[in-house]
Amino acid sequence: MTSRSWAAGSPARSPGVPALFAPRRHVVDRLLASAAAAAGAHFEFGMPVTGLLRDDHGRVRGVRATGSGGRELRIGAMLTVGAGGVGSRIAREARAEVLHEGSAASAALYGYVPSETLARDSGTAAYEWCYGRAAAAGVIPTGDGQSCVFVSTTRARMRALRASGRDATFRTLLDEAAPTVAARLEGVATPPEMRGWGGLRGYVRRAWGEGWA
Repeated sequence: MTSRSWAAGSPARSPGVPALFAPRRHVVDRLLASAAAAAGAHFEFGMPVTGLLRDDHGRVRGVRATGSGGRELRIGAMLTVGAGGVGSRIAREARAEVLHEGSAASAALYGYVPSETLARDSGTAAYEWCYGRAAAAGVIPTGDGQSCVFVSTTRARMRALRASGRDATFRTLLDEAAPTVAARLEGVATPPEMRGWGGLRGYVRRAWGEGWA
């Protein structure tokens, strides 16, 4: 493909999945914590887990953690669930086996812009996934009248482009992968709080074991 070749599409509805939602973490985390507390869960914020507790047979029986003042706590549990994402200490301590791993990774830049600047014929911003020459981009509507706009490419190419500056990199990749989105953002300032992601190969690891998940 040439640098101007591109394809775009929006996720289609499927049975049982009428829509996609992309709440920002500072919103969804608060909602989840509130719902869990209302259901009887006890929360301790700012208390990092430092390791697992095991019985004589090797079954996980809880966690070690650091409480206020640096004191070590030992918290027993019949089932320990780690929800720490790619850096999950529970997964590391439990030695969760990687079952499948990808061979490539992409780096990304993303930021938030007012959804009204991206509205199409329907008058609202929609999900968009776009692909160009060694680049991809997309639009993900979220809350507070904002939409996340992202661009991505290989890690090596992202490093090379970043030499010209963050804003220029964002505009270059957006123009290559999503020219129609770039046109709608013509004259709109580059998102001021843009964030980057260095890329990580996708993987699937074993999700459960004796006393942990």
